[in-house]
Amino acid sequence: MARVGDWVHEFVEQFANVVAEEDYVPSVRSLGSRLTSDYLLVRYPGSSASWLTFRDVVAVDGNSLRNQPERLTKLFLERFDGAVTQANAITRHSARYISPLTDPLLGIAVLQRQYHPRFRYTVGDLDHGLGPGIRRIKFEETGRPTILRDGSRDLPTHGIAWVLEATGRIVRTEVEIGERSRLTRTVVLTTAFKMDDALQIYVPVTMQDGFTMKDSAGVKGMAYYTRFRRFTVRTTEAIDLPAR
Repeated sequence: MARVGDWVHEFVEQFANVVAEEDYVPSVRSLGSRLTSDYLLVRYPGSSASWLTFRDVVAVDGNSLRNQPERLTKLFLERFDGAVTQANAITRHSARYISPLTDPLLGIAVLQRQYHPRFRYTVGDLDHGLGPGIRRIKFEETGRPTILRDGSRDLPTHGIAWVLEATGRIVRTEVEIGERSRLTRTVVLTTAFKMDDALQIYVPVTMQDGFTMKDSAGVKGMAYYTRFRRFTVRTTEAIDLPAR
């Protein structure tokens, strides 16, 4: 887990300030619309641990919602604090079409080093189908209150990370959010990662959005990530000069 924590830290350092195009395809039309979004990760300036993800749904079933191109990216080319406020408004609007919990980096988030004490880890078998040296690591959140919450209700996370044993590199994550019951449907997100040839960093390439109940499971849709491009966040500081 020390190697995993180191790799996750490096992943965030490299993927911060990268925007991707997300194409979400529902498994059946009744479960939702086909969505095209801009998805990005932004590191909070001055923080070594805080980072934010944002999604801007720009098209629904091929019908454009975009009033300007790359509007999320343009926000963060200006003053950061004001950009966050506007980006949160965009994210709330996008939540009408897709849940904010449907995040391809959720598995990466819960595997950050600062969260390790909140989880119980179990080393599993090698998964030769994903390549040599890939081992399953099961994780279960035991800390309370949980990282994710629905109002006052805990939403514990548990799942599996597929890890290159020698380096800690993550090739796949599967995260289940909530506790299964006959009446409650939980969210299951499975994300695959690979090297992007253009940026030479690891990126999410697919995310399967699924659900489970006590005795059943299903797939809501699949998201595909392409067109990765980097931008630079601008920050400003004002220095008060003494009066003369």
